[in-house]
Amino acid sequence: MTDDPYIFSRSLVQIRPSGLRGERWRIEADLQALWYRGDYLSSAEWDLLSPQLSGNTRHSWERLWASSKDSEFRGQIWRLYGAFEIGPMEIAVGRMRNAFGNTRIFLSPLDRLDVLPALISQSGDRPGSETLRLGGRSGESWRWQGGYLWGRGASDERGFFHTQYLVREGLETEFLLARTWPQTQTLGLGLEYSVGEGEIRWQATWNKARQERLTLDASTFPPALKTETAEPKFSRHLFAWEKAYGGDWLVAVEYQRNGLGEAVPERYDISRLLGGQDLYLARDYAGFYIQRQLTPLWKLALQQTSGLTDRGFAWTPEVSCESAGSSLEAKLRSSFYFGPTPSEFGRLPNRIQLALSLYF
Repeated sequence: MTDDPYIFSRSLVQIRPSGLRGERWRIEADLQALWYRGDYLSSAEWDLLSPQLSGNTRHSWERLWASSKDSEFRGQIWRLYGAFEIGPMEIAVGRMRNAFGNTRIFLSPLDRLDVLPALISQSGDRPGSETLRLGGRSGESWRWQGGYLWGRGASDERGFFHTQYLVREGLETEFLLARTWPQTQTLGLGLEYSVGEGEIRWQATWNKARQERLTLDASTFPPALKTETAEPKFSRHLFAWEKAYGGDWLVAVEYQRNGLGEAVPERYDISRLLGGQDLYLARDYAGFYIQRQLTPLWKLALQQTSGLTDRGFAWTPEVSCESAGSSLEAKLRSSFYFGPTPSEFGRLPNRIQLALSLYF
């Protein structure tokens, strides 16, 4: 990650056609035009990160329309898939997101099927995957789905089986058996319990990953590069509590235990962030989220996240408003990062995001 100050901006125009559906079929599409600007585009780091922005799909869903030294204009198909009902089941194929888990602050341990975003991509979303998915339900209590995800190579291909079961009103469980990204065998469980106007959630995965790295063998002359393979076993846990107050306030608290993270900041591997293998480097995190509905059209939110061992933290305020009739939505979001230089958040650049959405 570069330590030099730089300028970088990302502008996005997004089109989601609606009405592409029949009695037993539908087509979902999300088309985007992106404009990247700043001297960051002339850096070697941009050359490393930019190929990851469109995901790890076998076929290219993005095209570079025009570029200069400090500017790039791209178009991409962010989502495009068809879904068809066959009796009580639905089959879908195309580029789609495969996301499980229900969280507000941290990434769910169950949400690891699609490639994770690079630091410069849009927050809260990830590139989709070329997927063949089959799902169904039994009554109102049991839902299931399974899928196969293509990648650029055989090592990038993934698959999953996911099921949710409503034990009784207010208590739901979920189970995930999958090969997740990157090259990880995963068993996942989730439990969600509703009490009053609040919810308590626990989500966890037990994993075995396959990791390869290049090392220099000095026992030969001349020294030779060789590939070493390791298969670490680790778990991830997320505990969350969320409650609404009076219809105007929403409060959430989350704690995440990242079993693959490091307890000592000096051992952080920044290449895992840059390469999209993970979004978190530390072992333990905590965060809270507060949202206030000021008027029927205006909303204010504040999120705080902390690394519990390296003293780094982030503040993320957000204000959003809608027009009467909800045909226009505007959202302004800022992220401010603090902490000593070795900390994870202390390394990240501040960012400002402005989003305007028009529905017609």
